[in-house]
Amino acid sequence: MARINALSILLEDEGKAYLLELYNKVIDNVSKSLVSTGLKNMDLSGDPTSGSLEVKRFANATPQDYGTARTAGKGAAVKTKPVVVVIDQDKEIVEEIEEKDIRLFGVDGLLDRRSVNHVQRMLAALDRDFFTAAYNDCTSVTLDLDGAIEDQLETIIQACENTQNAYVDGVDRSLMRLVLNTDYYGRIRTALDKMTRPNVDTTVEEFYSWHGVEVKSCIHLPAGCTYLLMVQGAVAQPVYANPYKAEKIPLSDSYAVELFYHYGTKVVTPDLIFRPVAASSGSSGSSGSGGTSTASARLSALTIGNLSLSPTFNADTTTYAVSTTNSTNTITATAEDSGATITIKNGTTTVANGSAATWEAGENTLTITVANGGNTRTYTITVTKS
Repeated sequence: MARINALSILLEDEGKAYLLELYNKVIDNVSKSLVSTGLKNMDLSGDPTSGSLEVKRFANATPQDYGTARTAGKGAAVKTKPVVVVIDQDKEIVEEIEEKDIRLFGVDGLLDRRSVNHVQRMLAALDRDFFTAAYNDCTSVTLDLDGAIEDQLETIIQACENTQNAYVDGVDRSLMRLVLNTDYYGRIRTALDKMTRPNVDTTVEEFYSWHGVEVKSCIHLPAGCTYLLMVQGAVAQPVYANPYKAEKIPLSDSYAVELFYHYGTKVVTPDLIFRPVAASSGSSGSSGSGGTSTASARLSALTIGNLSLSPTFNADTTTYAVSTTNSTNTITATAEDSGATITIKNGTTTVANGSAATWEAGENTLTITVANGGNTRTYTITVTKS
């Protein structure tokens, strides 16, 4: 396209074609440059312009004895946990350009330069919200953060690797991603420098894996977050945008160039996101001197009436499924630490601990959040009422 020297052309067909081309470059560069791109859950259904999308998480199948389906006259239903992602973030980049501003670069030259900045600002907003959501809704792993970085990472990787619940039966390291702030990314480089690893060239700008787990550096992790370990698809963040458009500002030589975009961010698998939590000094809960303990945000027991949880309750398992024909069941959750607070919700309705929750026909999502000090853990139970 020839150089555009007049802002008024942006309102004509040639200018609109240029703005569409510029928009496509911006969206393409955002998609390629986001640290979170390879981590996002893309199994979304629905129309984003309607205000929300849905992700379905499928439960593990349960092997039955041969002939079970024939005897019952039907096979087992496929169990899913729907997660609704609300498009609740509406953003805009609107900049005014004066005719005098295009004398040196032309309209296209100036906007090409500004679009680079637009990409950077979109990247920052999307990545920051993505990792903040992951940090706030995940599983905490208590670690000695003053210890060797290689020991920390191996512990948190194995926590993910050994995850077992109604939806997961272990996680392969090839599905994990380790996202670190620049400090901890540098610590890994230092650790690699001290090792005899002929297959790792630490003189290059980046290294890409640690013990089979892909590694990324990110400057947009939330404050206080040193690193996160997560599985692909753990967070959904649908984004849609409207192409650039331009309009004349009345009674001036200025034109406004406008880009509007919309997105939502929702954790789909909190049981497959892990963050380190520092162990506090002390001897409580440990033998001998110099032991470590931390404020527990785990449950020691969980009952839903007389129903059988699947899998059987374990303090480290955060996702369950259960079936009932009852219209109500009493929810009783007991924390490991008596100082912890417990919040129970049936959908969006708060249920007092020890009180009954009322079920709708079909799937109901029960969440139990345990908070203690700076630690939180959320247990999710899908209750299917037939």
